[in-house]
Amino acid sequence: MNPWIERLAIQPKVGENGLHFTHSSGLAGDLVCAVLEAVAAARWNRLKACPDCRWIFYDHSRNASKRWCLMTAGGPDGRSCGSIAKVRAHRERARSSE
Repeated sequence: MNPWIERLAIQPKVGENGLHFTHSSGLAGDLVCAVLEAVAAARWNRLKACPDCRWIFYDHSRNASKRWCLMTAGGPDGRSCGSIAKVRAHRERARSSE
């Protein structure tokens, strides 16, 4: 992250609500600042990549155990990655028990 922080001239700012980051680098700066704020607030472990579609999502579950971006249709390209993964696993188990 350090090369990106330097390249985008991101600066930390301490405010009433904690640590924030400022920049004038457009969308790339916004993205790096979002990552830095998640790290500073100890929420980085809740940013995850779906093992099926590889989209990044924020895990809002109570115990941070979410594995897929969505369990129901409405994901990238209308997918339901969690349901698809569970059907795939079920079919593999059914095949191996035959």
